[in-house]
Amino acid sequence: MSSEQTAARGAEAFRKHEKIIENEKLRRDLMAENAKLLDEMHNEKYYKDILGDPDGEWAGYLGSLDVFYTRSKVHQLRTAYQRLTIKLGIPQGAWAQVPLTRLIDALPVIDGTNYVDWFTKAVTLTTRDWNAELRGAKGLPVEDDGHEHSDKLYEICTVCGRKEPHHEHDS
Repeated sequence: MSSEQTAARGAEAFRKHEKIIENEKLRRDLMAENAKLLDEMHNEKYYKDILGDPDGEWAGYLGSLDVFYTRSKVHQLRTAYQRLTIKLGIPQGAWAQVPLTRLIDALPVIDGTNYVDWFTKAVTLTTRDWNAELRGAKGLPVEDDGHEHSDKLYEICTVCGRKEPHHEHDS
């Protein structure tokens, strides 16, 4: 492959990469907007009107082909929206680009003053560092805090069935 072909291929790859990033940003913005709409749909029971049934179920609405969200995903979206936007007043645009799983993980430690820091950590830290930050913020031990580990090896005894450190039996 010539250097011109390599340069053209690299430029095309970069254009496609930028489009993927643009599309993902749009998808996340729309997901944050859907969090708000789903919360309103649930709270006001509008889904019953859409289903045309006063006894219609929320799960039935979510399972319809033109919506099709799992209940757990909707629960996560609504929880993030309610806690971050409604309770803390954080605009949707501030949290839309944060992965939903990390938003949910961080909800117990996010408040109205530290959210920018947590959102930055959520999109930049590795999984290991993210988990350590969360554990530290929750007051739980982390690897680097110098706490002592117990090196006792527990096992289920094949003779007596007790789960405890290794022990000998007099047979």
